[in-house]
Amino acid sequence: MTENKLRKYLRKSVSPERGVKFRTPVVLSDSKGIYLQNQSDSSAIDHIRWWVKRGAKSAERVAWLRDNIKDKIQHLGPIHIYIWLGTCDLTSITDNKGRISLTSSDNTAVENIVDQYREIVKILSSYTSSRVTFLSIPIFSISLKNQYKKHKDPATFNDQDIGLSHQIDKLNFEIKELNTSINSVTPNFNLDILHNPSRLTCRNTSSSPRFQYNLDLYRDGVHPDRLLSKVWLKKLKIQMRKDCWTRN
Repeated sequence: MTENKLRKYLRKSVSPERGVKFRTPVVLSDSKGIYLQNQSDSSAIDHIRWWVKRGAKSAERVAWLRDNIKDKIQHLGPIHIYIWLGTCDLTSITDNKGRISLTSSDNTAVENIVDQYREIVKILSSYTSSRVTFLSIPIFSISLKNQYKKHKDPATFNDQDIGLSHQIDKLNFEIKELNTSINSVTPNFNLDILHNPSRLTCRNTSSSPRFQYNLDLYRDGVHPDRLLSKVWLKKLKIQMRKDCWTRN
């Protein structure tokens, strides 16, 4: 989408929360979540708990969740936790300047992420009043990230971008299947960066993501800029209202 379309979406009014909040919304994320958290207003801060960490891989955050979930629920009461992990598993840092490359050329990284997601479902199964949703993973670009990090020839990563987009498509398919099995719904964040959303299911998946998506809406090829962060936060809050508040 264009910036004008995103601004138009943000101008649309959303009715305030009504009814009673019966679960506390929580976002467990890597650095993507930090950019949304930074756009939260005071009322959102009151409602949403942000369990975010830069550069966090899924296994690390799952271990943290396992060790802390009991105390967190004792403090907050029932929660609905939104899992936004996987970006840091699909790619790996290759040098001390923060440049990245594809972690695996096949679906090994995707399979490992899904295994961690399933572990989260097991962890939450002991807390029957709480719920979990796995958020879709937006497309991002290895070549643009490395360009941002001053790589001398970022175009050499274009083929990795194509492989990455296939892995993200596969991961989002698994996320949809897993959410269906636990009766959860995630916003589709890719719709907000796709050049032509009406052609989502028939695009040429062999071409570079930079031609399919408006990655100028990212600050560094990976993380959303301020405008996109606001849009994604709004979409997430709308879903949270459905999941965590009773309806009058």
